[in-house]
Amino acid sequence: MLDIIGEKTGGCPCDSVTCKQSQPLAGSKTWTSIHCISSTGTRKSLRTGFSHKLQRNLQRHKRRILMGCIGLFLVILALTIFLLDPLERIIAWQTSVVDGTVVFKFWQKPPVTVLLSVYMFNVTNPQEFLEGREKLRLQEVGPFVYRELYENTNPKFNPNGTVTFIPKRSLKFERDLSVASPTTSYFTLPNIPFLGAASMLHSSSIFTNLGLRSLTTYLDSQPFLNLSVHDILLGYDDPLVQIAHSVLPSFVGFKSFGILDRMYSQSEEGEIASMKAGYNAGLDPNDPDPWLHDVFSLDTYNGSPGLPQWGYGKKLVHDPVTNKSVPEELPCNMVRGSLEGFMFPRGMTSGSKFYVYRRAFCRTFPALFESEGVGPGGYRALWYKLDKNSMDPLADQNSCFCDKKNEQCPPLGTSDISPCYYNIPLTLSMPHFLNGDRRLVDAVEGLNPLPEHESYLVVQPDLGIPLSIRCKIQVNLVIKKTKLHPKVAPFNDLILPILWIDFNVKDLPFHIELLMTLALYVGPVLQTSFTVLLAIVGSIMLLTAVFKNKNHQFYSSVVVEDSVEIDHDK
Repeated sequence: MLDIIGEKTGGCPCDSVTCKQSQPLAGSKTWTSIHCISSTGTRKSLRTGFSHKLQRNLQRHKRRILMGCIGLFLVILALTIFLLDPLERIIAWQTSVVDGTVVFKFWQKPPVTVLLSVYMFNVTNPQEFLEGREKLRLQEVGPFVYRELYENTNPKFNPNGTVTFIPKRSLKFERDLSVASPTTSYFTLPNIPFLGAASMLHSSSIFTNLGLRSLTTYLDSQPFLNLSVHDILLGYDDPLVQIAHSVLPSFVGFKSFGILDRMYSQSEEGEIASMKAGYNAGLDPNDPDPWLHDVFSLDTYNGSPGLPQWGYGKKLVHDPVTNKSVPEELPCNMVRGSLEGFMFPRGMTSGSKFYVYRRAFCRTFPALFESEGVGPGGYRALWYKLDKNSMDPLADQNSCFCDKKNEQCPPLGTSDISPCYYNIPLTLSMPHFLNGDRRLVDAVEGLNPLPEHESYLVVQPDLGIPLSIRCKIQVNLVIKKTKLHPKVAPFNDLILPILWIDFNVKDLPFHIELLMTLALYVGPVLQTSFTVLLAIVGSIMLLTAVFKNKNHQFYSSVVVEDSVEIDHDK
């Protein structure tokens, strides 16, 4: 063995022997192999330290390749998150009515508190009014507050992307929020069954009116009744109603009469509604856009997309698309596309216009954008108010509610609901006839319409969650010009305010506010920060791997190992 110490680049490392070199590497003077031949003719083959150096460089090269691959993966991952926006997809899924989502549970049994504040109009001068000495004087008393218990039962998802359900509503009295107990608070109000029947038959024959007069005289029906709030709202036994039920049980399907009881009544089978679910749940895998933009909007109610009581289905028009005759669709006789008011579609803007439907209102009400700002809880919000023209009988959008040919239109500021309440002449209006005909206010004493009587909705547009709802509706009894009813004559041509109700939705539960905060603030910040961090770290790793490899000289100087391999010529 020859001991060779040191390194000689470009020259023979052998001492006192003859060197025979092989071709150096291109662009280098380093020997790839060296043969030392002694004077005795024995050839000694020396290996340089190249292989050891190569292994170390390969290890470094592998680490740089691994670093570059990881960096490229992080950059691609950041780009994928930016393009796909997984947070938005998660929110879109969770805000659709699909079994298992947050909104499905919210919709099925809303956790929000819905309060009905009822304000009664107490008549303080019934005798003076009947004698014709004074106008009817009203005193507003309230609120008597009820909590609305709301639940959508028996949900069934349909292949067309809708969900069919049976809405259930009930009321629970809230004593702590009310001015008094409804069972011990008595007020004087017009006798709705008696006055309503006389008004309903105002255009009937003399014999019909004589029959009603004889019946009411026999029953000793009086134009005013002194009843408790509980009886007025939830029902009392009225002899006229009981007789009507016994004679026409299929038409008058109740024995007692109460205003809220009738508004919340349901058939034995229940009301059946169908609503756009917002996501087709994978029913059509070829659908490029399964998200439905009219999420939460009603599709049908009791099997019909329209309201038969307002003429839907009575008039047919030609549909050029299907080349068939279809029912005429008007804004005032359609329920399809309207909202119930508990959930709203995402992405609402200042240009959004929507309709709100509640069966108790007997119609839909249009809501228009009012303003934008910071709403309850500090969330970005849009304010909507009920269209002031919604109770204008001469507006084109209300053509269903007004018979212009026979000049049978309700006054400005009122909306007829008699077709939904056994043709008893009832109307809706804003409290104290706000935005209505001034003559309605002046006809009685005690009314004072104020801006605070307006209805509004506050919606968080990014999630479609209502932050606050104040829907204020007044119930009125319309007395037409009757005949042969002396007890009713003082009421002729009057619209009598009975009560008004404030539907109030506020104070979202803590877990709903927490989810909103996560979705609107925490989630986007975390996703953006994570995406930027991935992009920065990945770029640094990728650039480091590329430029370090480029500047590094892969093959360095020759290092002669400590071992010498000797081969003898044969």
